[in-house]
Amino acid sequence: MPEPKQPESMPSLTPVQEKAQVRHLHRFVITLILGIFATILAPGYIRATIWAHIVQHKVLAAFFFLFVILALTVIWSFGSKLDDLVFLFLNKHAPRSKLIDDLMVILTQIGNGLTAFLLAGLFFLLGQRIFAFQFLFGTVTLWLVVELAKLLVGRKRPYFVVDAMRIVGSKAIGFSFPSGHTSQAFFMATIFAQSFHLPWLLVLVLYLLAMVTGITRIYLGAHYPRDVIAGAFLGTIWGFFASVLYGIVATWFG
Repeated sequence: MPEPKQPESMPSLTPVQEKAQVRHLHRFVITLILGIFATILAPGYIRATIWAHIVQHKVLAAFFFLFVILALTVIWSFGSKLDDLVFLFLNKHAPRSKLIDDLMVILTQIGNGLTAFLLAGLFFLLGQRIFAFQFLFGTVTLWLVVELAKLLVGRKRPYFVVDAMRIVGSKAIGFSFPSGHTSQAFFMATIFAQSFHLPWLLVLVLYLLAMVTGITRIYLGAHYPRDVIAGAFLGTIWGFFASVLYGIVATWFG
C-alpha cells in the first residue's frame, strides 16, 4: 500500500532573508507605534476630527486594519503560494494578445501620477480651485504614504521572484507593496464620489475603473494580488481623509 503523500513544506529562508524579514517587521511596528503616539499628542481638534470620521465611516477603520494585516502577512511570507498562483494566472495564463497588452498599458495609466496632475489642472481651469488643491494635496500625500509603506515592507517586485512571468510595457522599479497605481485609482474614485455626490451608477463605474487598474498591474507583471488589494484599501481611506488633512494643513498656514 503506497504511503500517503506528505504535504510540501515551505522553503526555509536564508540567514540574510531572515534578517531582512525581522528588520522590516521592526520598522513597520515602530512606525505604527510612532503614528499612534503622534495622534495622541496631536492638538485636541485634530484628534476630534479624526475620531469623528472614524465613527462616521467605521468601514475605513476596518480597511486600515486589513491593510496592516496584509502588510504583516507579506513581511512574514504568509500566503505567498496563493499570491503566486493568482499572479501567474492573470499575468501569464489568462487570455492575451497584442491588442489586450496595449489596452492594459493604456488602462493602467488611470493610476499614473501624471494623470492626477492633469486632472487637477483641468479642475483648476474649470473653476474648481479648492477641490483642485485638495485633489493635488491628496495625491502627493498618498504618494508619500505609499512610498513609506514600500520602504517599511520591502517586498520585491514579482520579476525578482516568479519564474517564467511576463513583463508587458516598461519594467516597474522600486518595491512592490502596496500598489501605487491602484492606490491612486481608488483614491480618485472615492474623492470624486465624496466631493461631487455622484449618482450611484457613476460611482460604480469609477470603482470598476479603479478595479481594472489594479488588475492591469498584475497583468503587466508589476504587482502581486495582495499589493493591489492593499492599494485599494489605502486609496479608499485616503479618498475620505484627503479633504480633512487639507483642511488641517490650511488652518495651520492660515
